[in-house]
Amino acid sequence: MFIAAPLVAGLLILASPAAFAQTDMPLTPLPGMTPLPGMAPPGGEPAKPKYTDDEETMGGLPPGPGRETVFYFCKACHSLRIVYQQGMSRERWDDLLVWMVEKQGMPPLEAEERKNVLDYLAKHFGS
Repeated sequence: MFIAAPLVAGLLILASPAAFAQTDMPLTPLPGMTPLPGMAPPGGEPAKPKYTDDEETMGGLPPGPGRETVFYFCKACHSLRIVYQQGMSRERWDDLLVWMVEKQGMPPLEAEERKNVLDYLAKHFGS
């Protein structure tokens, strides 16, 4: 009983997506396990993430007008992973920008810059 509780707790922590949220630790299955998407086969090279938070690759964001602004404005407050997982309409992205400026202290974007950002987000991360 004393051994099982810490083991179960450790497995629950490792099974949590948050366990690998801010780490470069490669996900490699144990021998005999079927690799999940994004995992390297046992003994193989780790899968490369679709996104990063580094400036050199602009976080893995697709090229296009608005990319640099999205990278710097979004990364200033949160991980780009949040941008990648949203899948919102242009209208919803617009509402979110308003909320971030009004409630979260994001600096407002100039009109043309805002249009480019909304076009970019809707095209690459839209629903």
